[in-house]
Amino acid sequence: MSDGIRLADATIALTGATGFLGGYTVRSLLARGARVVGVVRNPDKVPALRATPGVELRTADLRDLASLEAGFRGCHAVVSNAALVSLGDKARQALIDSNVQGVTNVMNAVAAAGVARCIHVSSATVYRPKRGHWYEEGDPLRDGRGSANRFTDYATSKALGERAAWRLADEHGVSLSTARPHTVYGAHDHTGFTKWFKRVMRPSLFSAFPLALDFPAIYAGDLADALCAMLERGDVAGGKAYNVTAPPEEAQDLYAHIDAYRRAGGRVPRWVLPVPLPLRRRYSTARARADLGLRARPLVDGYRDMLRLEAGG
Repeated sequence: MSDGIRLADATIALTGATGFLGGYTVRSLLARGARVVGVVRNPDKVPALRATPGVELRTADLRDLASLEAGFRGCHAVVSNAALVSLGDKARQALIDSNVQGVTNVMNAVAAAGVARCIHVSSATVYRPKRGHWYEEGDPLRDGRGSANRFTDYATSKALGERAAWRLADEHGVSLSTARPHTVYGAHDHTGFTKWFKRVMRPSLFSAFPLALDFPAIYAGDLADALCAMLERGDVAGGKAYNVTAPPEEAQDLYAHIDAYRRAGGRVPRWVLPVPLPLRRRYSTARARADLGLRARPLVDGYRDMLRLEAGG
C-alpha cells in the first residue's frame, strides 16, 4: 500500500493517452493540477494533445520494454490504460499480445523505472461467469481454460492481463489498483460501445436493437475521475480492485440508452424494432462508492456531455 498522491504536485504517466479514454483521463488529471506524460506509440496521432499545456508526449510501444521504462522514468505514478478493445472483431492473438504481454511489459517497466504506484484499467468482463451474473470484486477471474470464441477472447485477455498485473506488482513491490469498468461510452470512441451504438442510431427511419439486453454503463468522464481518485486515495485504494460502473439498482437496457441519447439531443430512428437478446449483468459498486466517491452520472447527462465534446465544446 502507498500513500495518496497530491495530483497538483505530481507527474503522472499515462499509456494510451491519444485514445478514447486517454483523452478523458488527460482532462481529469490536468483539472487537478497534475503534469501528464503521455506514453504513446504515435505522438502525432492527436496534434492538439501535443500542444496542450501541462502535457508531455514520449514515444513508446507496449512491445518494447526499454521504451516504456524511458517513458515512465521520473513519474510519480503510471496509469496503464493502453489496450486493444474488441466486440468480437479482433483476433485472439492480437488481444493476447496487447492485453496480456503489453500489461506484462508495462508492469516490468514501472518497476525498472522506479515508480511505486500504478493504476491498471481492466474490465468488468474479467469475472468467471456464474449463475445470476452478480459480481463482486472478490469473485474469481477467468483463467483462460474452457471453450474460447471471438466473443470471449477479449474478456479472457483482460482477465489474464489483470492476473499478470497483480502477480508482477507483488513481485516488484509496486502498489497496484485496478479499475473494472463495464460498457464505457463517450466522445470520440472509435472502437467500443459508442461506435456500435451510434451505428444503430444512424438510420433516420428504421433500425433494430436487442431487447432485454440489460447492463450497467459508465460515462468515460466518470471513469477518468475514478482513476484520479484511485491515485489520490492510494492509502485506501492500494492493493484493491474496483468495479467502476453504474450502480446495480439503475436499469440500463438499450432502450434506456436510446431514450437518453434522444433527450440529450442525439438523432434516433423514428422506428426501432426490438430483437430478443436476453442478457443481464450486475456489478457491486459499493467499494468504489465508499473508497473513491464514485458517482455515475445519469445516462442523459453523459450523452449530453458527449455530444457537446463531439461538437467541439
